[in-house]
Amino acid sequence: MAWSTSVRGSVTAARKRTRLVSVACATAASTSTSPTTLLIFGAGFIGEHVAKRAAARGFSILGTTRRVGDRELELAQRHIRPLIFDGSRPLSDDLIDRHLASVTHVLSTVPPLDGVDPVLAHHARTLQRARMPALRWLGHLSTTAVYGAQTDVDERSEPAPATVVENLRFLIEQEWAALAGADAAAQVPVHIFRPASVYGPGRGPQQVLRTGDAVAIEKPGHSTSRIHVEDLAAAIVASMEMPPAAAAIAAAAPSGGASGDAKASAPAAVHSYVLADSEPAPPSEVLRYAASIYGRPPPPSISFEKVEKRLSAAQRAFWSANMRVASAGTLARLGVELRYPSYREGLRATVAVEGPLPPIIETSAAKAAAPPLVRPPIETAATTMAAAPLARAAAPVAAPANVPVTASVTAAMSPAPPVAPPVAPPAPPARASRATKAAGAAGAAGAAGAARKGKGPSSFAEVVEAMHAEGWTYV
Repeated sequence: MAWSTSVRGSVTAARKRTRLVSVACATAASTSTSPTTLLIFGAGFIGEHVAKRAAARGFSILGTTRRVGDRELELAQRHIRPLIFDGSRPLSDDLIDRHLASVTHVLSTVPPLDGVDPVLAHHARTLQRARMPALRWLGHLSTTAVYGAQTDVDERSEPAPATVVENLRFLIEQEWAALAGADAAAQVPVHIFRPASVYGPGRGPQQVLRTGDAVAIEKPGHSTSRIHVEDLAAAIVASMEMPPAAAAIAAAAPSGGASGDAKASAPAAVHSYVLADSEPAPPSEVLRYAASIYGRPPPPSISFEKVEKRLSAAQRAFWSANMRVASAGTLARLGVELRYPSYREGLRATVAVEGPLPPIIETSAAKAAAPPLVRPPIETAATTMAAAPLARAAAPVAAPANVPVTASVTAAMSPAPPVAPPVAPPAPPARASRATKAAGAAGAAGAAGAARKGKGPSSFAEVVEAMHAEGWTYV
């Protein structure tokens, strides 16, 4: 009841502003014909969908990637000019002078890396009109995790981070907000997007169905929200196309951009958006529906109590949360209508792109190499699986950075792992941000897991490597 009342309140308030926003958009329409160039830091799963939609609206696209070679070619084939940025070093001054002077919009989808936002660590001073004179829009992709343990969340909710990871994400939001500046004449509006779990082709519950060992974890009363990547991209591009006058009117609504005294002093050019589809649902329900349309048998059920003790701290955090997100007010502000209002429409569209999952081919070698593993139907990086019987390793051996994944798996599975050869310590990240100082050492450790929030396991080896890094070993 509280959730539906929240939806009605958000929609009513938003409709009162929609007429004013429409007038402002119409007034500014004649000024929006100048060339527009979008730079996407992190042209991956979400970034590519934003790029595709923005390109259809006439934007030229630049996109960064960490991988050279094939990935550069892939982006070029999608009409995205590729730039190499792996977070360890900044873009060169020459590249900035040649390509970024004409950039009008910047979106960052890059998650924290070792407790630091790598984009801000290297380019906080670049993302200003003094260096990018055409710049008129900044966007940062955050997460609903900043709302902490709240059950019902909408655009009027205030962030309430509680854990180290949640505080880190909120502190990084504040750093992005600071880029707007206090000088009204030189302000660049900053737009902070807080989506629920994002799914679509290549990412979502269908991924854990591929190996045939998925299970549906049952926890009565537990529901989560999610959003299809195309709906998220539509909301981001709608924000990019909203003229400043209309954005200022829309931002008059409470948006949960800050709390307490911080909200009173926040720059007027900072806007935040909470985004999800219209139907929160239990993860087990979503997994079963995915199995039914992807040609897999229904996954077996297991009670949460039976696996709780075998979950990592991050997984327990996911299952302890019970957040239902209502974004009707935000969508009304942006003038966006969901194409996929629930997981059913979204998954049907996804299977139309991907096709049914291929048959599971099990060989004796594969069975020998893969110990039993129970995977819950979850859509966030911190909670990609629940392990089979696990025990803390007495002295876990960290795999060297230059050892392939397969070697890490072998080390994790071995009853007597060899001593790792000495390797040079990793180079410290560039200029530490305020978020790093505030989060401290615990934040640096916790953010490594949060950095991949929203992604599922791409391979079994990746799952084993992640568990080994947390100090677990199979028994």
